[in-house]
Amino acid sequence: AKAAVDAAIAEARRASVEVAVTPPPPPPPTPAPSKAAPAPSQRELARSVAAAVSAAAAKKAAAKKEKKVKVSKKIRTEHAAIEAEVEALEVAAAEAEAAWKDARAGSTRLNMSEQMVLCDQAMRARKAAEEKIERYLELEELISKADT
Repeated sequence: AKAAVDAAIAEARRASVEVAVTPPPPPPPTPAPSKAAPAPSQRELARSVAAAVSAAAAKKAAAKKEKKVKVSKKIRTEHAAIEAEVEALEVAAAEAEAAWKDARAGSTRLNMSEQMVLCDQAMRARKAAEEKIERYLELEELISKADT
C-alpha cells in the first residue's frame, strides 16, 4: 500500500513539473496608438465663427420680432360684450331648430319652402354663433398675451 501511495505522489510531482515547465500563452498584441484628429484649418475656424455669429443674429432678430402685444379699449369692450351675443345667437338657433322640427313633425302645417326657410335660419344662427365663439377665443388669446 505504501508503494502505491509513493507512486501516486511521484506521478503528481511529474504532472506539476510538466505544468510548471509549459510556458504561459503570449500576451495579446497591444493596439496601435490612435492618431489624434487633425487641428481645424483656418478656413474651418472662420466658417464656424461665421455660423455662430449668424445664429446669434437670427436669435436676436427673432427676439426683436416678438413685441409686446397691446390691446385697445375697443377690443376689450368687444371681448366683454361677445358672450351675451353668443348666448343670444344660441337661443335664436335653438328656437329656429325647434320651429323647424315642429314643421317636420307635422304639428304645424308648412309647405316645403317654408320648412327650408326655417332650416336656413337655424343653420345661419348656428354658424353666426360659431363665428362669434371663434372671435371670442381669438380675443381671449390676444388679451392673455397682452396681460402677461
